[in-house]
Amino acid sequence: MLSNERKEFPEKPEKVHISESLFTILEELGGYEMEKRGTVMVKGKGDCVTYWLLGKSSKARFNHLEIM
Repeated sequence: MLSNERKEFPEKPEKVHISESLFTILEELGGYEMEKRGTVMVKGKGDCVTYWLLGKSSKARFNHLEIM
């Protein structure tokens, strides 16, 4: 699994599967609805905590992200 690659699972169609590091970034930015999926085994990395990105919310603290 790539850290921010969109993944669909048969049991959860139309959901985006994200890494813990991306979850942390999006949580700091605000404006996203996310739900903990749990721990999954990732080839080459071992057990990793992952999340579902459910969509946008109206609580965004920033209008854009500036990357340096």
